[in-house]
Amino acid sequence: MTADDGLPSVIGMSGINWRFADPLADSLASVSFNNLSPSPLARFVMSALGANQGLKEANMGPIFDAFSSVDQVALSIRGDQTLIMVTGYSRESTLPALEAGWKSVPNGNTMLIGPAQAVDQAAQRIAADGPLPELARLAAKRQANGDIWVASSIDPEAVKAGAKRLVVTASMRDRLTGDSVFEFSQAPDAKTIEKLPVGPGITSVEGNKVHVKMSVEIDKVQPSLAEIAGTPLGEYLWVLVKAGRYVPARDPAKALPKPKIAGMDSSN
Repeated sequence: MTADDGLPSVIGMSGINWRFADPLADSLASVSFNNLSPSPLARFVMSALGANQGLKEANMGPIFDAFSSVDQVALSIRGDQTLIMVTGYSRESTLPALEAGWKSVPNGNTMLIGPAQAVDQAAQRIAADGPLPELARLAAKRQANGDIWVASSIDPEAVKAGAKRLVVTASMRDRLTGDSVFEFSQAPDAKTIEKLPVGPGITSVEGNKVHVKMSVEIDKVQPSLAEIAGTPLGEYLWVLVKAGRYVPARDPAKALPKPKIAGMDSSN
């Protein structure tokens, strides 16, 4: 599959331009794969969460190949529509089959992927270089705080507990660490806190915010998987895995041959 051309050059060579996100997005997420790709823990956790949703191990291979081929993946989610921005994309990569009505638009090492109209609108927002909506401003400030970052204004579990916003940061290296921050309009009471999806985490209250922090050693992840899957981190990791089906993966067959240097050709 070939990608369409035409993404305005306003997208830089590094980082996510959050103007791509839908101004009315329910949730935004970003993942940095510089540290996650080589992590056996990250592969194990995402494979296990995928298996819980019926995804076979054979289907995870291409997803991990794609993740290891890029620097960052950012998601803009509004209702059942997901818009994807990828950075670190290589021209040596191959784009997997997309959903009907979807398109991809590359520019340098960056690519937009999603429903055709949403992609076109994202490119227009980037070109216009206008102000960022509130959730996108938060993303631009906070995305570097962890390998995984999520902000949502309508996360089901957060809304059920009465929270107006949820922010999640997490890392998966030698252990799984995460901090889910539920923000309320006022300081929550004990009954409200009891409704939060804590999983293996520990809660603490800071004004109108409740932090749910977890730190799970690699040998304790397996017995904690069911609990982790029920937390916001588990929920958005699954969303990420699903999005990974559309991320381009580097194709060795397209790699440029190494230049030959006179006098150093081993075949002579």
